[in-house]
Amino acid sequence: MPILMDSPNKKRKTNQQILKEIIPNITDYDMELLILTAKDLHRLNTKYCNEELTQKDKSDIKVIEELIKDISKSYNISITINYDPRGLPIGILNDKYRNTLDYDGYAILIKER
Repeated sequence: MPILMDSPNKKRKTNQQILKEIIPNITDYDMELLILTAKDLHRLNTKYCNEELTQKDKSDIKVIEELIKDISKSYNISITINYDPRGLPIGILNDKYRNTLDYDGYAILIKER
């Protein structure tokens, strides 16, 4: 399921639509990398909630953090990481969404179903 709505009466947007809207010059590669990273982070967050992470899992999280930092610097955007499995794993700060019902300024990337 796509995840971000401009208002309750509009259709939800896909992760790709959100990224193109917020970062118009994002490459297809970086877009897919962010989406896959959000999925992986969500999976690891859920696993950590239920059991102890392995060394490989911890290493994967470090790689994810570095990828997000690199993409953030490349496009001069602010990206937050949430480690709570009940929340959304990646948030991108964007003035368009500030002071709205849409996560107080964050466009959120999560696993689409």
